[in-house]
Amino acid sequence: MFNKLFKRPYTIAHHQTAPLANERLAYLNHLAGQGLSFKSLCQKAPCLLRITERLRLNKHPDRMISASEIERAAERWACAGKTERWQKSGACSKWLFVSIATHWLEFMGRLRHQPKLKNRFEPWLSEFDDYMRIERGLSTATREGRRWRVNLFLGRTVAPGGSPTNLTIADVDTYLQTLGDRDGYSRVSLRTVVTCLCAFFRYGAARGWWRKGI
Repeated sequence: MFNKLFKRPYTIAHHQTAPLANERLAYLNHLAGQGLSFKSLCQKAPCLLRITERLRLNKHPDRMISASEIERAAERWACAGKTERWQKSGACSKWLFVSIATHWLEFMGRLRHQPKLKNRFEPWLSEFDDYMRIERGLSTATREGRRWRVNLFLGRTVAPGGSPTNLTIADVDTYLQTLGDRDGYSRVSLRTVVTCLCAFFRYGAARGWWRKGI
């Protein structure tokens, strides 16, 4: 598999000799068997190396990994300034790390499942997800990415006990300003967030969600 994904002998050897080579190879073969594209496999293979390193998966082979541990490792990785060509800055890289790590650990049986807390925004997110799936025909990966970004926006913007229906344009502007100034999002990452929020707000407008006419 590795010699099909990469051309340089050094890169192939690195993937073959780095920790958890068999586990990484088994997962990539599994994804290939499910029809994952060559481009996506090339993207995931380097990320599996970073995940192994950041979570120290080879140090304690029997240790179960929690979702919160994955989140913390992803945050550190996203802020580390890595320069791999497939990595995007800010939330995109964090989401990519979390998504791939979660699915891989689940595949290996090393994901520690915790009781799911009820998401107060689930009614809006679930309906939006159904729209993306049924009406737009978007892929699971695209829908997961949009849900993640919209949920992050709602969690930071809607006060406890509040409702998304009271959101205003000013709330959106303040959020985007914070992403750029405090969180260090690049213009590319901000455009991705804006695209997701625009899709969410357009759907909400069609459903009559917004009391203040966003």
